[in-house]
Amino acid sequence: MRSTQIDKYIVACSQPQSDYAVEHFVDGSKLTPERRFRQSVIELDVATGAYENAKYELTKKRIELSDMLLQLDNPTLVGMDRSLLELEVSNTKRILRRSDMSLAGMLREMDQHNRNLSKVESELGFTKDTTETEIRDTLQKAEADYYLIKLALDAAIKIVSNQSGLPVGVLNAIHQMPEDDLVKFQSTVHGLVQSVSTNSFIPAIHGKGSIEDIQALGMAVMPKISKASE
Repeated sequence: MRSTQIDKYIVACSQPQSDYAVEHFVDGSKLTPERRFRQSVIELDVATGAYENAKYELTKKRIELSDMLLQLDNPTLVGMDRSLLELEVSNTKRILRRSDMSLAGMLREMDQHNRNLSKVESELGFTKDTTETEIRDTLQKAEADYYLIKLALDAAIKIVSNQSGLPVGVLNAIHQMPEDDLVKFQSTVHGLVQSVSTNSFIPAIHGKGSIEDIQALGMAVMPKISKASE
């Protein structure tokens, strides 16, 4: 009875990562919906591959078990050979039982990745009729916004915390921006800094608002950015 209860606990805890962790810190770990879409697709592909590989190995084990059981039906198999085969049968049954429990958890995680993907699909307006080219173009065009938000976060945090100087990688990326994107970057930094004073920094971090909705950069912020860049 106790073994059955423990098996139930194992099945309940067999999912590699919790639904909450998958939704918010794996699939949802990116700043933009396009990045979250890409992450969800990658995670689902990895989880599906792991599940299919595990299922393949499980099927092989079942075939091996069937073959071993047939060998045990042979009355000429006696002595140590029979004992070793019986031991192997017992061990294979144990592996199959544990593998079945693991598969259940892997399947639940795949379902969570699927649910997360469906959410971001709706957010982006992707349907079964959306072509691969349209999806690819949407993701590529969104990369500029992603890097703008990411770099602006680094800059805004430095400004808000009164730290002097930005990381070299951030400065290099800023210098490489096209002029139009630099204007958007400045506006984004201003929007994030303003969000701190209005206690709305968390929505800003998650990129809930589009760059177009963020206020234009105030002249007061410019000296801080220039000073940090020196």
